[in-house]
Amino acid sequence: MYQYNVQGVGIRAADASFVLDTLTQWNKHDPNQLLEGKLDLDRVGIFGHSYGGATTAEALAQDDRFKAGLSLEGGFWGTVSTTAMKQPFMYIMSGETAKSFTPDATEKDNVFYPEFEPDLDHVMTHSLNDTYYLTVDGFFHQSFTDISLISPRMFARGMTPEHNVDITRSYTLAFFDRYLKGEQQVLLEGPSDRFPEAAYDTEYTSIGNK
Repeated sequence: MYQYNVQGVGIRAADASFVLDTLTQWNKHDPNQLLEGKLDLDRVGIFGHSYGGATTAEALAQDDRFKAGLSLEGGFWGTVSTTAMKQPFMYIMSGETAKSFTPDATEKDNVFYPEFEPDLDHVMTHSLNDTYYLTVDGFFHQSFTDISLISPRMFARGMTPEHNVDITRSYTLAFFDRYLKGEQQVLLEGPSDRFPEAAYDTEYTSIGNK
């Protein structure tokens, strides 16, 4: 299964680069005259959830044109688990999945796999740029989607569905505003009264890397 995911994520990372290749072409010459000369391709970010988060990490490792990336509880399949990431990177983990990392955990979350922890450790500790590792208590793997709005009684655990969605949206926006627009962001600097469920891990959050 691990090797299957390495192959699958590699294909998706190549797809992401293909999209960027196409946008680059259209920025130079768009047959439909819609995007030509209108795209700032020096400030391109990428993010995704789960398999999309894994795609994000691998795309960063394979293509330097992606200037920043954020993974919402994705795995690390491919070259990213053996190389040093060059771009700013943020990883957001649900509190439910984080429980699987504790040594005395009797049950592992469904998204957890044996290589998850060592791969995560390699990526976060070998990075050549800023890294953020955020855990959100009360979140589970699907909390990063809009499922809480579809069925709040089942999927908004201990919070309103609007607050659930606001957590993901706010940290994602803050990260890209910081690294694609150069705007300082309070949410990236430490604990937030607005989001008491969210906490940065001091070991994997490292700002000011060269």
